[in-house]
Amino acid sequence: MDFQKNQLVIFPSELAQWHALISEAQIDGGIQLDEALESYLVFLLMRFVNKPQFMAGIRAIELMSAWQITGQISHDQLQEVGDKCLLQVGLFPRYTDGRQMTNDYFITLGQAAYSSLSSVCVGSSVDLFKELAKEFSQLIKILQTARLH
Repeated sequence: MDFQKNQLVIFPSELAQWHALISEAQIDGGIQLDEALESYLVFLLMRFVNKPQFMAGIRAIELMSAWQITGQISHDQLQEVGDKCLLQVGLFPRYTDGRQMTNDYFITLGQAAYSSLSSVCVGSSVDLFKELAKEFSQLIKILQTARLH
């Protein structure tokens, strides 16, 4: 896709719009995600776009809580912690300014959540969550690039 700066482009669906934004951010950032990570990032943005309250809460407590339970609830909570940390640092990198935490703190928590999730999942989800933990910094760069568009 060839986009020009300062040009408003409307796509036929919300999915297409988010996909175009992430594709453009990958090009501008010189990063190429595989299809699974790119899709995950697009759907992550779609899930949280109307949930500004995702910034509320204490990630470390949420992560410890997820580690203490088992089953689907644990999976969901681990994924949510990873997702929230990714969005927080990727879209709001200045959130930690003047606070006792750093972005590295949230990166560590997010990677730990995805890594933990990969160890309790089965099937293709194992590889996806391993990759999310491994490529966390690249995903942040894409989100930070996308927020500038």
